[in-house]
Amino acid sequence: MPSAPEPEPKPLLLNTEQRACLSAPLRREVFETLLALREASINELAAYINRSSKSLYYHVRPLEAVGLVYIKEYRLVGKRKEAVYCPTATRLLIEEDATENEEEEQKVQKAFLRHLEREMRTAESVAVRRVLVWLTPEVQSVLEEKFAEIERFLRQNDQPIEGERTALTVILTTTQRKGSKETQP
Repeated sequence: MPSAPEPEPKPLLLNTEQRACLSAPLRREVFETLLALREASINELAAYINRSSKSLYYHVRPLEAVGLVYIKEYRLVGKRKEAVYCPTATRLLIEEDATENEEEEQKVQKAFLRHLEREMRTAESVAVRRVLVWLTPEVQSVLEEKFAEIERFLRQNDQPIEGERTALTVILTTTQRKGSKETQP
């Protein structure tokens, strides 16, 4: 009898400290690399992103301290123990009104966009799509489910060794603010 598929892990609802931690570009890169590799030691991370392992310790510790990564196991490499890190979740969510400090939240969002801009500048090819529509909360919920389906597809077909490093970034945002005079068509 075939085994049942593993349930989709619950997304992690980011708190203020976690969002601030991910605002550092190298920490975000380390975290995204761990998402892609699913687990890695500091030395494996360093080799994958072409950085010094000593510099990565400085960035992995805060990720662990705020609960974004954890130590899955220790393994023996030569005569020393090496920690193997894993991300605590494969999906991250930011609650719409979770920001206590709007200035801090803007800093995190700007850091994310700078990281995205660097990726775009170094990309060999880019496909950009933008659609402006008016969606009900119910349709937004369905859309989020579709994004989760696409993410599952990508993770199932992830080939870190043979594949090309590919990023899919989806930014779903409401553009109308409360009190805005903008009206529907």
